[in-house]
Amino acid sequence: MQLEMLSVECPHCKKWYSHSELLSYSTFGSSECWSDGKCVNNNLSEYSFMPFSKCEKCNNFFWFDDCRKIADYEISSYLNSNDVEPENLILIVDFLKDNPEFKIKGNLDVSLDYPHVYYWENMPKYIIPDYISILEKSNNLNRDREIYIRTKLSQHINDFVRNSQNSLKLHIKYSRSIKSFFNFKHLKSHIKFSFNNKKLYKEYEQLRTINLMRLSELYQETIDYEDSKMSLIEIERELGNFEKAKFIINGLDRIDKQHNKNFVESSLKYVLKNSAKIFKIR
Repeated sequence: MQLEMLSVECPHCKKWYSHSELLSYSTFGSSECWSDGKCVNNNLSEYSFMPFSKCEKCNNFFWFDDCRKIADYEISSYLNSNDVEPENLILIVDFLKDNPEFKIKGNLDVSLDYPHVYYWENMPKYIIPDYISILEKSNNLNRDREIYIRTKLSQHINDFVRNSQNSLKLHIKYSRSIKSFFNFKHLKSHIKFSFNNKKLYKEYEQLRTINLMRLSELYQETIDYEDSKMSLIEIERELGNFEKAKFIINGLDRIDKQHNKNFVESSLKYVLKNSAKIFKIR
């Protein structure tokens, strides 16, 4: 995993933050992947390096691509030697003017706290409203960003079902004896968690449908691309449009089928069963 430490500026209120930008990472260690595109990696949280964040000062969401940014080493080099004029001289001077403590500490001691700590109690419950807010309020949401947010929104709504299944499975898996399996206090908490998640999933059913329909429209624009075809198969299947999903599967060329063998074969099985449930690919 390769990281670069940057100082970034909120494009709305100009507040500066320290930020770690992921340059590269290995996909080795992914423990499971699902039909809706959700992958869980043991070594990397999906929330660690999101392309957007939320400013603590103005409470606006922003995309890192829209931020002014400079690497910490550029600032340090400038402070240690005035002989070389850096490319980002004006930016560095402005930064030091607004953040005088950097000269003393050598780093920007203000990091972004998003998602917030309390989100981890039930991530889908707290982050879904944020995704909705981004979709409703952003005026610079291009096609790729809209697809990203809507895909994440769909995955997090599905998490209510996904996590409900995993909760009971984990209870069974880690019950080392009959006594621990029938620990009614723990079992009751798992059942309650599962019940509440299924309830929330039903509450978001209308939003889920509208969101998937919009995703379908966006992917139709690039139907010739392999990734778009795979996404459309899943979207149409989750919407219950089984004939559409089957039509796309039957229209795949040999190479696309081979590249996505497990997904395509499993999707066809679920389509033939008229099942819209998400499923684990690996």
